[in-house]
Amino acid sequence: MHFSTVFAVAAAAFLPAAVVAQTTGANHQIIVGLNGTLTYTPANITATVGDSVTFVFAHGNHTVTQSTFAAPCVYTQNATAGTVGFQSGFQPIASNQSLVPSVTMLVNTTAPIWFYCQQANHCQQGMVGAINAVEGSAKSYDAFKALAMSGGTGTSASGGSSASSAPTSAPSQSTTSGSMVKAVCNAGVMLAAVGAMVAVLL
Repeated sequence: MHFSTVFAVAAAAFLPAAVVAQTTGANHQIIVGLNGTLTYTPANITATVGDSVTFVFAHGNHTVTQSTFAAPCVYTQNATAGTVGFQSGFQPIASNQSLVPSVTMLVNTTAPIWFYCQQANHCQQGMVGAINAVEGSAKSYDAFKALAMSGGTGTSASGGSSASSAPTSAPSQSTTSGSMVKAVCNAGVMLAAVGAMVAVLL
């Protein structure tokens, strides 16, 4: 099983989980902390507008926090006035944990999207990633990683901030079954669960 959070790279409007289920684009999966490493696997992907990207938290205590190329280890909200980037929050995963959290974002831009792990020193150790980084350019994934490893700031496990070059909306949450599966939220299940909880409370 895994726990799913959904957010969109777009204007700051709440998007329900059902929006992700209705997308026609591809779903790209990135594993966070694969085999206990300080990595996003794969670290750089190409996605088009309408695609979704699911970050599956496999091991450790990590975040997916949006940043800018110029400030790879600083949450976009802290780096760019008036910009709010996506932020998964810390996702601690025990080695024997069967409930695996994931976050899914909708891609609403073709511009590069930069992200990092906010856990103390993870970014400076190269735990960064990109969506649509242009390889062979001055702002390639490799240049972003090198810049992150040359300095920056992270946050300890209990809290933090996040960053991005494209603003995002706040997350929606749901639960689905299956290990390491694509996180597509089922609005009907969510409504049924909420209805059942309300009925119990009444």
